[in-house]
Amino acid sequence: MRGVALVMVAFLLLQPVLAWETTIDVPGREYQVIEDIEMNYTSPCPQWIFLTFFGPENSETASFFANGSGILNLRNLSPPVVSSDWKHVRITIEAHCPMNITAKPIYSPNVCGEEYYVADWRYRIVKMPLHSRGDGYFLESPLDVKAIYFSSNRPYVNGSNVLDLPLEVLIKTGDSSTTVSPRPAWDGVWWLPINASGRIEVTLRGEAAPYISEVYALALLPQRESLGFIPTYEDGYHPQSCWPREYLHLSGEAFWDGGNFTLFEYTTPDGKMERIYVKDGYVCARIDGGEACGAGLTPGPSRFEVLFVQGTLYIYQWGREFLSIDVGSRAIFPERFIGLPSKKLYGMEIYGREPLPWEEKKGVPDVLLGALAIAAGIGIIVIMARRR
Repeated sequence: MRGVALVMVAFLLLQPVLAWETTIDVPGREYQVIEDIEMNYTSPCPQWIFLTFFGPENSETASFFANGSGILNLRNLSPPVVSSDWKHVRITIEAHCPMNITAKPIYSPNVCGEEYYVADWRYRIVKMPLHSRGDGYFLESPLDVKAIYFSSNRPYVNGSNVLDLPLEVLIKTGDSSTTVSPRPAWDGVWWLPINASGRIEVTLRGEAAPYISEVYALALLPQRESLGFIPTYEDGYHPQSCWPREYLHLSGEAFWDGGNFTLFEYTTPDGKMERIYVKDGYVCARIDGGEACGAGLTPGPSRFEVLFVQGTLYIYQWGREFLSIDVGSRAIFPERFIGLPSKKLYGMEIYGREPLPWEEKKGVPDVLLGALAIAAGIGIIVIMARRR
C-alpha cells in the first residue's frame, strides 16, 4: 500500500499546473499592421496568465497576474510586447482555471510598405437636388447643407452671358427668410453658401430666373470610421509615407471659399521641393522659371484629387482635369495636401505604391525623418483617440 501511495503522490506532482488553454486569432487588415492589442479579461480566481504571440516572422511570450476583471494592452504585459508591425497574430493563452478574455486589435497604416492606403474622413460631400414646385424649389435635408447651386443649360441668352443677367434668391429656412444674390461659380452656374438643415425653400427672381434648369445642394454626411489618421497643423493635411512613390493618388474634400492656398506640396528623391497652388481661383505651378495655370476652380464644398503616374502630375476637381505637368522625376514624396484651415477640411485618403529610395548623395532628408517620426507615433495617437 505504501508503494501505491508513493506512486499516487508522484502522479499528482506530475499533473500540469496550467490546466486551461485557449487560442485567439487576431486578423489582419489590408494596407495596415497591428499596432497594439487591447485585451479585456475576467478571471474567477487569482492566477498568473501566460500568453504567447505568434506573428508572421517572430513570436514572443509574456505574462500578467489576473485577479478579477481588467483591461490591458501589449505594453502592460511583463515584459512589454512590441508588435513588430504584425500583419496578423495568433495568441495562445494558458492559465490555471478557465477565464474569459477577448483581444481587440488596434490597427495603423503600413506607410512604409510596398503598397499602402490611408483614409481619414470626418464628412463626405453629398449632392442633393432640390425639387421644383411652382416658381421655386424645396428640399427636406437631414444633413447640414453648405451650399446651393443654380445651373442654367443656356450659358448664353441673346448673345449675352447668362451670368450677366440679374438673379435673386428668396431663401427660407425654418422661421427665417432672406433675399440674396448668388455668386457666379463657373459657366452657367451660380452658387450660394449656406448653413442649414431641415426644410429649405428657394424662390428665384430676376431676368436669369427663367433660364435656371437645375438647383441642387451640397451637404455633409458624417463618417463614423476611418482607416488610419492623417495629421493636420492648421495648414492642410500632412499625409504619411516613408519613401517617394512612383505612383500616388490623393483625394480630399474641403470647403473652399475662393481664396489663395497651396493645393499640393511634394519633394523629389533628390530633395527638391515643389508645390501646386491656387491663385485668384486658378490652379498654378512654377515651370522653368515661369508660371503655368489651368482652368478656374469651382468654389464651395469641393473634391480635389492629385494623381502622379509615370512622372506626370495631374490635378482634378470633381473629376475635371485642371492641370497636368511633367515633374521631371520618377517619384515624389507627399508633403502637404489641401492647405486650408482644419475647420474647412472634411477628410482625405491616399494610396501609394512602388517606393523609390532617396538619393544617397543627399543623405537622409528632413522630410523622411519627419515621416518616420509620424509613422512611429501614429499608433500612439490612434490609441489615445480611441480611448477618448
